[in-house]
Amino acid sequence: PEHRALALTAARKAMVLLRNEGRTLPFPRGRRMAVLGPHALSDVQLLGNYFGVRCPGAPPRRPGVWPPDADWGCMVSPLQAIRLHNPHANVTHIPGASPQEAAQLASEVQQA
Repeated sequence: PEHRALALTAARKAMVLLRNEGRTLPFPRGRRMAVLGPHALSDVQLLGNYFGVRCPGAPPRRPGVWPPDADWGCMVSPLQAIRLHNPHANVTHIPGASPQEAAQLASEVQQA
């Protein structure tokens, strides 16, 4: 139907492909890095309103019950994932919500 074609068109237009020019990724282990933005600590919130797939072994979702009753222990935030995959890195998180934090980060970057 028409709504599926529209959804497919929207998905195609929203897709972003990145190039790994200069072999930037993966980052070398133990490197100092900053993770910026308020969603670095988000986990289940990144799913939006889609809760079709849950953690392995989680009980089936009860109809009409919003998912906070579920086990979301398998969800990892972007910041947690970076720290898990690079445990020896010096990772700084700055939510990026204030001019003072931005000025402090700019100063630290210039010193590095």
